[in-house]
Amino acid sequence: MLGNHCAEMFKLCLHRNPLLLRRFFPLLIAWTLGLKGYADIHVSTNGTHTGVLFRSGSPGATSALDSHDVPGGHDFIGSLTLAYGLWTMGGEPVHEFILTWEWHTPTLTLGRRGQHMITTAELRKYPDLTNSFYALKPLSMLLETKVQFYDAAGNRLASAEKVVNPGLLERAQAKPRFHAPGSPRWADFFRTRQAETLAGDELDRRHKELFLKAARVELTEPQIKSVTWPEAALSQIVDEFCRREGLDSEPKVISLGSHSPTTVVATNATPAVTSGPAAGSKPMQTRLNPLEQAANRITTTENPFERAARLETEKHSEKPSP
Repeated sequence: MLGNHCAEMFKLCLHRNPLLLRRFFPLLIAWTLGLKGYADIHVSTNGTHTGVLFRSGSPGATSALDSHDVPGGHDFIGSLTLAYGLWTMGGEPVHEFILTWEWHTPTLTLGRRGQHMITTAELRKYPDLTNSFYALKPLSMLLETKVQFYDAAGNRLASAEKVVNPGLLERAQAKPRFHAPGSPRWADFFRTRQAETLAGDELDRRHKELFLKAARVELTEPQIKSVTWPEAALSQIVDEFCRREGLDSEPKVISLGSHSPTTVVATNATPAVTSGPAAGSKPMQTRLNPLEQAANRITTTENPFERAARLETEKHSEKPSP
């Protein structure tokens, strides 16, 4: 009921003034962030096609939306919401996307040392490490979607595929920022079987003709095609947990998404610290590392995990988008 009511509000806004789309689109996602579990919403008015897609793992599923079968996946993403807008401006195609996501639950696996699995359940004994982990976010993500074209009577004219790049992502459950629309060439706006046989100019013409002919265009079935996580920051969190737990002497196994785990034998392991001073010895002076200092508010300096995540994000953002 609530989803249908929102859809009618979307239609009314677009019917009265389609040029308000740029202002309306962030509002659309704000309205729908709380509609988890509702059916997908699609609205087409005056050549502007918008919608909101909801995806989550099956109840009790062991794999998340970014399973290890997905390049770069870590089984971290439990659900996502994708808002989209498709329209034309000056005869050229325009698209806009906003994506929000949530962590998979209840327990996530960060890595492994020997036979020991490091999970979020174990990480909870160190609030600073837990907060650093849940502050992580994907550096990039690509989704594969279907595009359905319908005439005014509701008959399907054609179907195609579209790769969605939502751009910079926020932390889980964070409010989305404003995203500027993109305008690819018509040949790249979506993908059909004709792409294998037609020249670019002819494909431009046919794609434009199909899009303008359709009374309703819907994006459906979003699936994560690839994802990039800040591996260096994740690895530092695992390393720090193992140092505190005295696991440094065990072989180091780092999860690399869809790749096979890599084992690294520690050659300079830090000896475990026993509780209490040895007989006849002077009390040992304990020196807190920067992360522990930050946790105890001794310093406000950026901790190693925040720095690693920030540097990886900056480095990744310098690369051209696919």
